[in-house]
Amino acid sequence: MISPNIAPSVALRSWPAATRTQPGARIEAVATLSAPVAIGALTVAPEMLSAITAAKLFVAGNGDAFASEDAQRMYDLSVPPKRVEIVPSEGHGTDLLEGNQGPNVRRLLSVWLAQFLPVQTPA
Repeated sequence: MISPNIAPSVALRSWPAATRTQPGARIEAVATLSAPVAIGALTVAPEMLSAITAAKLFVAGNGDAFASEDAQRMYDLSVPPKRVEIVPSEGHGTDLLEGNQGPNVRRLLSVWLAQFLPVQTPA
């Protein structure tokens, strides 16, 4: 599950339902870019984060104070496997994939996802 900006809060909240509605489905990894802990009435509660057993990667730019604080907070509340990366950037969400840190963030995502997602070969 990869979600930028506002969508991670919704994605993290909907994760338990996603695994229940598709029997046998398993979410192996979650990556967020500048995900807020809360937006409007949607809040990612500590018990939601501790229930997510999939690998979690939280990425934010250090120039985006709210996003970097929320990335660290979600990391702190999560169970392993987990990783937080606060990169030197003013970018927010998908803007982190471009600009001065774009190559680093794209590589970080690729390596993280390759580590946890099973390789599927055509039958």
